[in-house]
Amino acid sequence: MFADPCSRGLLNPNRPPIGRQPNEAKWTPSKRDPWYYGSIRGFEVVSGALVGGERFTVEQQLAMAHHGIPLDTREFMFVRRQATPQEWSMGYNGERVVFGFDCPILSLTPDQRIRVIAPDGKPYNVRQDGWGIAPSRQIVVRY
Repeated sequence: MFADPCSRGLLNPNRPPIGRQPNEAKWTPSKRDPWYYGSIRGFEVVSGALVGGERFTVEQQLAMAHHGIPLDTREFMFVRRQATPQEWSMGYNGERVVFGFDCPILSLTPDQRIRVIAPDGKPYNVRQDGWGIAPSRQIVVRY
C-alpha cells in the first residue's frame, strides 16, 4: 500500500488553473519569466488572478501576425505553469496554484518539445503534456 502523498510532502500538481496569470506581475530583475507578462484585453479579476478575456494576449497576436498565423488558428495548445512563491502567496505549507492559457504552436523541436508563442509574444519550448516546465510536487514550506 502506498503512503498518502501529502504525508511525504508531495502533492498532485495537476490542479485546475485558477486563471491565466496573476493580476499583478512581480518583477525579478535578474530573471526573465515569459509566462505572466502578456497584456490581456477584456479580462476580469477573480481572487487575484486574471480570468477570461481575449483568447491570445496582445503580444501573442503581434507575434502571430509576424509569423503569418491567423488569429482563429486551430494550431494551439493549452499550457500550464505553477506560480512561484514570489508571485503568489501559498500560505504556510501550501500547494502551488496553477495558471493556464492558450498558446499558438510554431513547431515541434528535435527533442520532442513543442515550440509555442508564450504570452509575452516570444517563442518558448513546452513539454508535450502541456507544462512549461515539469511541475513541482513539493509543498511550499514557509517558516
